[in-house]
Amino acid sequence: LYDGGGVAEFVHRGPGSVAHWVFRGARGWKRRGSEVSRLKNAAKGGPGTGREMGPRTLHGVESGSGSPTLVMLHGYAATGFTWRHWVPSLERSHRVLNLDLKGFGGSGHLASGGFSPAGHAAALLDTLDARDVGEFVLVGHSLGGGIALLTALAMTQKQDARLAGLVLVSAAAYADRIPPFVRVARAGALGRAFLRFVPKGLLVRGVLTAVQSPRHPPDRDSITGYAEPFRTATHRAACVATALQIIPPDVDSIVGAYPSIKVPALLIWGDRDRVSSPEDGRRLAEALPGSQLEVVPDCGHMPQDEHPEATLALVNRFLQGLD
Repeated sequence: LYDGGGVAEFVHRGPGSVAHWVFRGARGWKRRGSEVSRLKNAAKGGPGTGREMGPRTLHGVESGSGSPTLVMLHGYAATGFTWRHWVPSLERSHRVLNLDLKGFGGSGHLASGGFSPAGHAAALLDTLDARDVGEFVLVGHSLGGGIALLTALAMTQKQDARLAGLVLVSAAAYADRIPPFVRVARAGALGRAFLRFVPKGLLVRGVLTAVQSPRHPPDRDSITGYAEPFRTATHRAACVATALQIIPPDVDSIVGAYPSIKVPALLIWGDRDRVSSPEDGRRLAEALPGSQLEVVPDCGHMPQDEHPEATLALVNRFLQGLD
C-alpha cells in the first residue's frame, strides 16, 4: 500500500497461506515458499526462477517467460507485494517484471530527483530501456495506474510501439480528491513524524480498513506485508516526497490527452471504491477509445486483494484477447 539495511521477515502461515516473503532493505524482497519453491534460488537465474533486477534500475523481481512482458506497478506507499495473488498465475505464460516504484521498497537506492508522477514515469521508462523490454503491457494499481497512463502518453508522443496494452486497477487518473492518508504525508514535519513513530501495523491496518470494502477487511498477512517497508527511512521519505508532488501542475492537459492512447485497456474498479470512485472508472472508459470497464461488486480500492481470483480471471481473459 501505500533505518535501511537489515533483514526482516514476514511469513504467510495458516490456511490459505501462499508464500513466504523476505524483505532485504535496499536489496528489496523476493518470494519463496512451498508453492513458489522454484523461486528459492533466484540468484541463480535459472529456468523458471525469479531474478532480482540490477542496482541502477527500479528494483523488482523478474520471473516467467512469454510475450508480451507484464510490467507491474503498485500503488502509493506500496511495493510489488501488492501483486502476490496474481504473479504466480501470470508468470506461467508471460515474462513478469514486478517493480517497486522509485524510492519505495527495494528501490530506495533511487531516492534522488523528482517524485512527481512524471518523475516516476521517467524512472520506469529508464528501467524498461535498461532491461531491453520489447512489447509489454503495463499493469498499474492506483498511483501505479496513473503512472501507467503517463507512460502511455509519453510513448504515444514518441511513437514508441512497444506498448501492447494497459491494465488499470482503481487508477489515479483524475485529481478530484486526495485521500486522507496522502494528505497526512503532505503535512511536512508532522507527516514525517507520523510515518516514523506510529506503529506500522496500526498505520496500515487503519489505511486498509478505510479503503477496502467492509465485507473484505484486511487480514493479518496483508497488514504485515504492507507494513514492513515502512520500517525503512527511504520508503517513508518516498511517501512524503511523492505525496507533496502527487498532483501534476499540468493535470488538465494530461487528462485532455487520454483519448490519444489507442492501445487496448482493461479497467478494473470496485463498486465501493472511496479513493478512486467508480465514476472515475466510467469517465476514464469514455476517454480511452480501446478500453473496457469491469466493475467488481462489493469491492473497495484494492480489487487485487479483495477479489484476487475474480480480478485475475478478468486479466487473463484480457491478455488472451491480445494474442
